[in-house]
Amino acid sequence: MPGAPELFDLLVERGIPFALATASPIENVEFYLNDLGLKKWFTMDRIVYDQGILPSKPDPAFYLEAAKCIGVDPKDCIIAEDSITGIGAAINAGAGRIVAIDRSVSREWLEARKNAGQIHAIVHDFCGFERFL
Repeated sequence: MPGAPELFDLLVERGIPFALATASPIENVEFYLNDLGLKKWFTMDRIVYDQGILPSKPDPAFYLEAAKCIGVDPKDCIIAEDSITGIGAAINAGAGRIVAIDRSVSREWLEARKNAGQIHAIVHDFCGFERFL
């Protein structure tokens, strides 16, 4: 996604811990790491994925586990999410800020959540994401 490499580099440069919480199985995670080049920024100890153990989103388990991986309280986390169930999981986890990505969720639904104070911002990609840090 546009802006993601620059964001990951900035997080590393600033020493800001980050993790990936995905409902994808290991096969997809391996694809992300190897074929999409995420291995540059992520190791398996910073990725929470579907191993058939955690309840599905909108349960907060994926995000709670990811916060634990980086040693940060969920209220101190910024979660970027692109799905309705994922946004629900971030809300249920008590995330400090939720930034919604509008690529697969209707803008109207997202605006309603933003107006209700459930999400902090709506973006189309990660370009300029540093303004939320």
